[in-house]
Amino acid sequence: MITSPPPGVITSDHQKCIDHCQKLLRGHISAVETYQIAIEKCDQPALVPELTRMKTDHEASVAELTNHIHSLGGEPEEGSGVWGSFTKLVEKAAATLGDHSAVQALAQGEKAGESDIQDALESGELSPTAETLYRDKLLPRVLEHQNALERLKEQRIA
Repeated sequence: MITSPPPGVITSDHQKCIDHCQKLLRGHISAVETYQIAIEKCDQPALVPELTRMKTDHEASVAELTNHIHSLGGEPEEGSGVWGSFTKLVEKAAATLGDHSAVQALAQGEKAGESDIQDALESGELSPTAETLYRDKLLPRVLEHQNALERLKEQRIA
């Protein structure tokens, strides 16, 4: 069982959990950036409340992951890293191809997030707190976002 380390001590088990959390944190930071761009570029006002709700969910995930990384003695990353290129893709899609393409790109990002969560859960390297966070909060949010984006595509709103 992975427990909180003494101040200033990071064990290899803690580091593995921190690494998983950092990866997911970068993805959620990118999601916040990406949803913000989609909201700003959105041509259909009916989409904005749903996109804003999903952005707010990702902001909550950033806060939760940040807190957990701190609890393990790690220093949370502040940027989206390589996920930043995904943000640029959505920005181009929204500007060039419109809301439908932006929603499709957002759905791809949510699917990638689901994969990252599943991989971490299957790794056996998460602390009990992180496992609960991933299983009970982060995964359900990502799945709900996928469903919401699919509904938007089906309704031809986007």
